Amino acid sequence: MLLTDYLDTIENTDDEQLFLQKLAEIKDDLAQATKIPFVGKLMKTLITIGEYESIEEFKQSEHYKNIKGYKISVSDLEQGHFNIYPGGEQFKKMGKVLAVIGIGVLLLCLCLKRKRNH
Repeated sequence: MLLTDYLDTIENTDDEQLFLQKLAEIKDDLAQATKIPFVGKLMKTLITIGEYESIEEFKQSEHYKNIKGYKISVSDLEQGHFNIYPGGEQFKKMGKVLAVIGIGVLLLCLCLKRKRNH
């Protein structure tokens, strides 16, 4: 399920406060991942969600756009068992970045090989 849809589903329910509480509890763990490429921005946003009083308040923030396209799987919210992972849009972005890096490495290898042969 899309994370944005999930937030709509739990808004104004008991699960809303439980979800916000669970995010606040793992704030320190999320903070360690904020420097990781591709997911750092999402981790910062998840930390931010846990700091809001309600999902409605979070939706009004500039951070809400950062979760669009991500998906969530919830197995047991009371235990804090949920996974947030990239959707198709994020995989396309990662693929493009990895393709550019791969082409750059290939060109570098070709240049070095050519330089050795001369």
